[in-house]
Amino acid sequence: MKSVLLGKKNKRYEYFSKACRDLNVDFEFFDIDEYFENDLEKLFYENFSHQACFIKIDPISNYSIYVDELDSNITRYNDILTSLSNIEGILFMNSSESIKNTLDKIKCKQILQNANISTTPMLNLRCSCFDELIYSLREKNISQIFIKPNFGSGACGVISLKYNKKTDKIKIQTSMNYENDRYINTKKLFNISDKDMICKLVNFILKKGAIIERWIPKDDVNGIVYDLRLVYQFGKLDFIQARGSKNGSITNLHLNNLPLDNSSINLGDEIKQDIDTLCQKAMEQFPNLNVAGFDILLEKNTKKPYIIEINSQGDLMYKDIFYKNTIYKNQILKMNILVEKLKLK
Repeated sequence: MKSVLLGKKNKRYEYFSKACRDLNVDFEFFDIDEYFENDLEKLFYENFSHQACFIKIDPISNYSIYVDELDSNITRYNDILTSLSNIEGILFMNSSESIKNTLDKIKCKQILQNANISTTPMLNLRCSCFDELIYSLREKNISQIFIKPNFGSGACGVISLKYNKKTDKIKIQTSMNYENDRYINTKKLFNISDKDMICKLVNFILKKGAIIERWIPKDDVNGIVYDLRLVYQFGKLDFIQARGSKNGSITNLHLNNLPLDNSSINLGDEIKQDIDTLCQKAMEQFPNLNVAGFDILLEKNTKKPYIIEINSQGDLMYKDIFYKNTIYKNQILKMNILVEKLKLK
């Protein structure tokens, strides 16, 4: 069997290729940023169609610090995914269509809600600007929300907004800033109370196409609020990492937040089973999605699990790759079984 990775030479590449070497599986790499230049659709069809191999699709490069370049990157990536979907006779770890459906946060959330799956509630506020948003919050008596670009990861462009109706005061937490006429992903969280700057940042994200979600209080440990990043693959909960934050509601391991020891949050068997069932039901809504990263919120007091987001490429967990690299090894072993089944047909 051959394992083919379409991606970038980064940590994903380094540890996925290492897993292949450790398991004595042939490995071949192609740079996703050279997809159209090297006519990889034709090459993949000629070399890998109806062969004993599988292809894993990784994200494109995202070197830019500018949030306003996010749309062009997503458009280019969608074009690659569309091209890949045209190739017959190839087994993908995650199909290009399943990746598309989870990249689109609004579409993904709608699919989950239509299946009555517990997820952080999306608000249908129909706001195109900051003033309309604040008006809606006042009318609906909502005090805290999340505003997210419909596409993107790593909390890029995400805004946590708190509104006090009595005082008309607004505060936000975000990693985005406005500098030299550009919207920048600083990759560091900070708080903003200046209304003009808040208005500018919120308007920018709303105009890009945003998903607005109601805030649900998270469970906490010793004053540290947390949520869970987990990897669910091939019908199994394979990895859990708790992520904490002392100074806000945004938790992301790329933003200098606190990885917590799972033992400190007391995840009992019943809660783990609830999470497993929730993820399994969610995965069933996306055909040919074998691997996904889930952001899971446990509600304060009840510990009821909610899906915050699904990331079809959210399998890079540093705590795992620097230990036994189990996630990537399990992917290769499971895909080998699928390849062998196809050979028998």
